[in-house]
Amino acid sequence: MENLKKDFDRLIMDYLSNNLTDDERIILKESLKDESNKKAFREKVQVYWTLQNVPVWKQLDDAAAWGSIQKRLYRRNRYIKLLLGYAALVVLALGSVLFFRYNSTVDDRLEIPAGVTLTLGDGKTVSLDEMGRQLYSADSILNIELKEEGKLVYTILKEKNSGEVDGGKVRYNTLTVPRGCNFLLQLSDGSKVWLNAESTLKYPERFEATNRAVELMGEGYFEVAKDSTAPFSVVTFGSKITVLGTSFNLKSYDNEPEIVTTLVTGCIRQSYENGDTVVLTPNIQAVYTKKNCSLLTQQINTVEALGWKNGRFIMKNRPLREIFLELARWYDVEVEYESSELQDVCYYLNTDRYENIQTVLDKLEKTNSLRFVLKGNKVVISK
Repeated sequence: MENLKKDFDRLIMDYLSNNLTDDERIILKESLKDESNKKAFREKVQVYWTLQNVPVWKQLDDAAAWGSIQKRLYRRNRYIKLLLGYAALVVLALGSVLFFRYNSTVDDRLEIPAGVTLTLGDGKTVSLDEMGRQLYSADSILNIELKEEGKLVYTILKEKNSGEVDGGKVRYNTLTVPRGCNFLLQLSDGSKVWLNAESTLKYPERFEATNRAVELMGEGYFEVAKDSTAPFSVVTFGSKITVLGTSFNLKSYDNEPEIVTTLVTGCIRQSYENGDTVVLTPNIQAVYTKKNCSLLTQQINTVEALGWKNGRFIMKNRPLREIFLELARWYDVEVEYESSELQDVCYYLNTDRYENIQTVLDKLEKTNSLRFVLKGNKVVISK
């Protein structure tokens, strides 16, 4: 039994470090059919997400990093003490890679989220409900493949001038992520985009030589591949972001009053329809209010803004109307307030996105006098 546990732990560590073979991935997937294994898997991966959020620099040694990790874990929850030993193994096994690469998130899962669709350049819509299959190949130039871990990857098979592709016509694809899931997309230039629930990204199958432009509705985290000859731009409701190579989060839902941009690394320039332009540096967030066209920039800790990408709901002193926009989008529920003023009551929430919604509601109820009752597909909030 002890050997089986060690084998299972090793599979998880290889999974987190992207070192699983195809056969090992199948074994791990089968193991996760057992509820106790699934629980252990989620707990250990959660420690890994916590490690990803520890702010360290290349000069920081493993001992100092581990001290920082311990402080964060002990503050979060007492039961995680039991997992510190495993976290230490992760530090030893992955070393600096763990801290200096931001490439493993909640989206790197073994199961593909249901309901994600891809609309191809010819108008055909494909449901991404199968793993490990080639979806589309055009003129032996581009290959679109759905990887086993639930990542959609675009690969250029043969370089040609843009005018040679479909007679110079740019073919656009649209990836649509419904409520209740996230999805990871790797574009043809190697840039990665993590899409949050209820989000849509429109992008060329293959970028032009001097321009890389995509359109976002919803929320996405971008890791942009560097290319000084072809700026990367993201267009959303009345706003445009231009970068050369960087990582940032953009939140721009049509049913929310603000466009929120958070820069993690690099530098971006963002312009708005009212003529305002702002240049962001790391750890700076721009909040643009659509109604009155006002722009605010502020220095922040990016952990909260990137919580969704790392498998957490992290909302500090936020009104219930904002909190439940996030929860409704993720759990696909409706929200009803006994009185409108309850929407302005502020709460703190820091919890696993993969917890049952009832567990999340119970946590909220324990921190205030309000009641949160789940009735079918509706959450009723009352005094």
